[in-house]
Amino acid sequence: MGFFPKDYEIRVSKLIKSWVVGGFLKPRRGKSLEEVANEYLKDLMERDLLLIRKRGLLREIKRCGGVHDLLRDLCRRESLKEHFLSVPKSQHVDLCFEENDEHRYSLICEGVKVHLPKVLVGSRSTSLISPLVGVSYPQPIRLSWLGVKHGRHSQELPLYTKLRCLSLNSFGSLDFLSPSTISQFWNLQALYFDGGILPNVVLPSEIWEMPQLRYVIIPEGFHLPIVTQIESLIILENLHTFDKILDFRCTEDVVKRIPNLKELRISYSNHGEVDWSYYCLHNIANLHKLESLELQYYTSSYENIAFPYSLKKLRLSRCTKSWKDMIVIGSLPTLEIFELCGDDDFQATCMDDWNSVEGGFRQLKVLKINGLCFKCWRAESTHFPKLEVLKLGDMEFLEEIPCGIGEIETLRTIKLEFCSDSVEESTKKIYEEQQSFGNEDFQLIIDNKRYQN
Repeated sequence: MGFFPKDYEIRVSKLIKSWVVGGFLKPRRGKSLEEVANEYLKDLMERDLLLIRKRGLLREIKRCGGVHDLLRDLCRRESLKEHFLSVPKSQHVDLCFEENDEHRYSLICEGVKVHLPKVLVGSRSTSLISPLVGVSYPQPIRLSWLGVKHGRHSQELPLYTKLRCLSLNSFGSLDFLSPSTISQFWNLQALYFDGGILPNVVLPSEIWEMPQLRYVIIPEGFHLPIVTQIESLIILENLHTFDKILDFRCTEDVVKRIPNLKELRISYSNHGEVDWSYYCLHNIANLHKLESLELQYYTSSYENIAFPYSLKKLRLSRCTKSWKDMIVIGSLPTLEIFELCGDDDFQATCMDDWNSVEGGFRQLKVLKINGLCFKCWRAESTHFPKLEVLKLGDMEFLEEIPCGIGEIETLRTIKLEFCSDSVEESTKKIYEEQQSFGNEDFQLIIDNKRYQN
């Protein structure tokens, strides 16, 4: 925790990934490393060593705060003693390109600069002087977490086989994704790219030959290389997250490579007439560990796609569908969060009226609908028996929320943003009904303001 700035608000998902990639966790039988990390997180918070800053719709912890000042000072002292935040053992080193006569890089850690040629020399010698603590180390420098800004000429970098995480955040850093470079990161577990949308960037095929890989988080515009049977079959058993892949082809060979995938985000660039059978999305059902799936710009019927029964979260963004196709989604036995989104530019996506049916969405807890232009929604309380949170946004055409929604015993929150006046009025009636039942925990939030009659 000494690594984060004082009072810094930390995304829990990022913190957990950092623990996993950093090798701090030991596997437990029947539990993933992410599950083990969540147990540690809960324990730290119960001891008031970490502060809760934000919870999600299901009251899960989304963001946490830093530690108390005295504890943070202790963390920093211990990290220096163990050389955890010093250059030779740094978990996060920014690589900056400087426009000087030599056109060389510098490593910057805690505001102290070390010119890369010196680091290169030090990495080949038996010791290296750290500018942070001023002592000599018997082992050569071994980075485990490398952040790259404005990277160019990656051949100047020492390629460490112990590198666990590579974080790229500029277009000039794409050299690090070349086959000759990335193939030397055989121990890489996390690959992040935060450089914005790039068109038609194909990841090197060597990515299928990195058995330690766990998280691949990239912007829209990156393609996966095509897998063929001729290539050596290396199973990426540790791969947990693919986020976000353009024009994903879920062939049988791909499924064989990623049997334990849990998070997948896909976007498609062809918005017109497409032969969707080419993308083999029916094979998604064979990803038996998949828990979270997001589809963008999927415009086919559900005859060309199948979902695994393990799915807990599904988000369809800018996917023009008919409500009758929702029967397929409603039949998923473990689905807890379902989100439907129209266009980001607030152009509503037209759909038919929705007539919910009994027997579906048996475990659904959160329903989010945004930017759709249907008028009528018919539903009973038995259609969503475990619903806890309903969130509607940009629903200017919807006439009202079904009164049956207000009879769901588990319902505790309705959130409205930019909805029609008639929707707001129908929701206020539900609120008053809940109040008359003595349900004081039920809350209605309209345009980020809590409603009270």
